Parts: sequence; C-alpha cells; structure tokens
Amino acid sequence: MTPRLPLLLTLLAAHLAQPALSGIVSTDGHWHAETIAGELIIASLPDGREHHRRALMPQSGERSATAALLAHQNPHGVLLALEGAAELWFIALDEDAGPFHQGFVHSYIAGMEESLASESGLFARQRIMLEAPLIRLQDEPDEIYILQGIRTDGTCVRIHLIAKREIGPCPEDPSQ
Repeated sequence: MTPRLPLLLTLLAAHLAQPALSGIVSTDGHWHAETIAGELIIASLPDGREHHRRALMPQSGERSATAALLAHQNPHGVLLALEGAAELWFIALDEDAGPFHQGFVHSYIAGMEESLASESGLFARQRIMLEAPLIRLQDEPDEIYILQGIRTDGTCVRIHLIAKREIGPCPEDPSQ
C-alpha cells in the first residue's frame, strides 16, 4: 500500500459521511436552508456547519411541514411557506435585520410603538399572515419586494414583503 492511499481513503470516507445537500442556497451563496422532520435548518457554506434550527410551528401551535422554500435577495433571506397553514415566514440572513413586529397593542403613552417587537438580527423570523395556505413560491418579475404564491386550488396571489400582506391576484399571463 502506498503512503498516500490511507490519506485518500480517509478523505473519501469523510466525504461519504457528509449528507447530500438538498433545499436551497441563499442568493449570496453563504447559506444553505432545508427542512427535515418539521424543522428548518440553516447551515453555512461551504463547510455545512449548522448555525440555526427552528421548529416549523405556525401560530396555531401544531407542527407543520414545508410546502415551499425560496431564497430572496432584497431583503436578504429565506421565504418559507408552511404546509396547511395560512402563514409565510421570512427568515433574515442579515445581522442587522428587524426588529420584526408581531401583534398589536394600544397605548396612550407618548412614543410607545403600536406593535410588539418579537425578533431581530441574523435568523430573525417575520410572520406574514395569509388568507389561505400556499404550495409554491416564486419571484415576481421586475419587483424586488413582491413575490407570487400559488395556492392549492392553483390561484396565484401577490405578497408584498414590506407591507407584510397579500396585495391582490397575480397578473394574467398574456402568453396563455
């Protein structure tokens, strides 16, 4: 046996022990996101070291699976549609993200915000509540803050990421 063969076998075994990557890669190529057994896992590339893990738990409190994942450039993050839940998540891949607000309060105190800051920074989650669950996500052509979501009945809805809500149906495709 040549002296290099044990080294080659060690490297090959280490490579085979690594699970194959599935899921999506962030638009900057630094992150890999996937869902396994009801959890979102975000790892750095190229080493695959896990940095974030989160249970797929919509506001209903029941575990969910992923219906769709989409890498988004601006804002920089991952969009995740939850199976059977009328909820879309934006997971920030920016250390300066947020704070993201959830829920509302009312106060007569001067300067008091009208909502509760829930998460901020890298891997902060922003929930966008929808009228119905989505099964597919896609970017809207020529719009950076708008994406398209496809529902189980095949209808398409436009979602504005800054306004955090649905803004109407998708435009008709003139080629059809």
